[in-house]
Amino acid sequence: MYIWSESEKRLVLVTPVDVYQATLMAWGLGMMFWTSYRAAALINQHS
Repeated sequence: MYIWSESEKRLVLVTPVDVYQATLMAWGLGMMFWTSYRAAALINQHS
């Protein structure tokens, strides 16, 4: 599928692999944020 790239002012071909990698990256970042959030919450409870 194609998506519009505002920076390049053109349509960019997006392959399923691109979508898959972007999803993995987003999921990984989400897990990192969630883990650090939970750790901070636990630390705050004990203080």
